[in-house]
Amino acid sequence: MKVTYTKNLTKIFDSYKMKDVESEVKEIIEERARQGYPVTRTLQSYVKETKAHNRLYKLGLFRSHTKDVDLEENIEKKTECVWKILGRWVIMKSKVFIRLKDKETEKESKEVTIEELIYNQNEIEFEFGNYEDDDYSSLPYKDFLFFQEDYEVIVRIGE
Repeated sequence: MKVTYTKNLTKIFDSYKMKDVESEVKEIIEERARQGYPVTRTLQSYVKETKAHNRLYKLGLFRSHTKDVDLEENIEKKTECVWKILGRWVIMKSKVFIRLKDKETEKESKEVTIEELIYNQNEIEFEFGNYEDDDYSSLPYKDFLFFQEDYEVIVRIGE
């Protein structure tokens, strides 16, 4: 895995490919310290930010911004709090819903929970319309990842 270090930043390229985020981030931060760069955050702070990026990437959200992770030093407490909340937000069960909007037809799919996407990716299909109707269609999640530029992702937080 490619990693670069500067005084104020550790950049992990393609962080979504990590298998054991906690141990890999720990090794990366230990290497940062060995190279003489400052380490100003807790290990859990780095891990939560990395996990939030990786989960969003794997869900197909904000991929151009979540493919790599920039672990900044000396972040403000409010920024660290946002990563903590976001890290929890993406794993909440039955509280976060996603639906797709086809950019060409403007049709919207039925909602899918984040929990379903995380645990049942191979089985998830975004359904457009009612099964009994002539204009019904579905899009498997893995196909969405290939055609994601054709869809807008709509996120709703709620019960």
